[in-house]
Amino acid sequence: MAEQDVIVTAAELRRYAADVLVAGGMTPEGAATEAEALVWANQRGVDTHGVIRLERYLEMFEQGESNPRPNVRVISDLPAVAVLDGDKGFGPLVLPGAMDRAIAKARQMGFGWCLVRRVAHSGAIGVFVRRAAEQNLVGIAMTCGVPTQMGYPGAKGVAALPTAPLAIAVPVEGGAPMVLDMASAVVAGGNLRERRVTGEPLEPGWAIDAEGRPTTDPKRAAVPLPLGGFKGAGLSMMIECMAGLMVGNPTIVPAITGVPGGKLHNQNALVGAIDPAVFGDPAEYKRNTKALVQAIKALPKAEGNDEITLPGERGDAVFAERGKNGIPIQPAIWKQMAAIAEKLGVKMPKAIS
Repeated sequence: MAEQDVIVTAAELRRYAADVLVAGGMTPEGAATEAEALVWANQRGVDTHGVIRLERYLEMFEQGESNPRPNVRVISDLPAVAVLDGDKGFGPLVLPGAMDRAIAKARQMGFGWCLVRRVAHSGAIGVFVRRAAEQNLVGIAMTCGVPTQMGYPGAKGVAALPTAPLAIAVPVEGGAPMVLDMASAVVAGGNLRERRVTGEPLEPGWAIDAEGRPTTDPKRAAVPLPLGGFKGAGLSMMIECMAGLMVGNPTIVPAITGVPGGKLHNQNALVGAIDPAVFGDPAEYKRNTKALVQAIKALPKAEGNDEITLPGERGDAVFAERGKNGIPIQPAIWKQMAAIAEKLGVKMPKAIS
């Protein structure tokens, strides 16, 4: 008989994650912020970016790839643009402040951009762009990092590019923001990591092995494939040019050319906000986004499809369901969590069932 998922509340999962991160060296305040972001991903069904990341995060602290107590510095601050140094802090500790800075600039200048160099893992970046959309602005975010996760079309099964995510959020009249949050790979690297833990086979077309051959075996999978082949690869490269090279912190070239330390974890991010009011009537903009949502959802449904969903809508539905019924944790991940708890002397989350 197969083992059942363990169900826990978001509050219990946040408490556990925060305790683990404090044991790893973070301040209680920083740990609470990071735990909130991890569990937010779990609540939305993006379990690849949730508490499964804790094991790797502890390794990053131990290896000096991430700073548990970063000192974020302002490098430059112009009317519409700013550059920050994240001091190797995790994205949820650094990027909300960067987005707030971009939002403030958008209020004054119509748009605001904030580039952040030397960020550790940013997590599910959709949370940062929602921050702008909830204030009636358009939010944009993208991150680039060390190419440990994605192959390049035509190359043997070696990591050549990061899975460089892109997120965009827009406000919708009378409803939740519409949020696109995507990797430039077919799936994020976290999907492979999760399947290695759970043992579930990969979906066809997700990844290739070290010889460049397609595989569904998570243990043989070397790297995920770019989304749309050259399209995903090109998107990843352009994000590196916009978010990494722009702040003098390249990540791809040092890694694939063998520069000492070039494969250590290292990310950069670009977040931005645009005020629709500088282009026209902001109320009309929100009415038009609502009309777009309604028109798409009213399209005839294909056979076997009960609902047409829009960017971010599935995650909103899962968030509501898991808020009511709890968050399911797969048995293999629960065991991983228990091993961490035992090692650090941290109390496990109390299970609902």
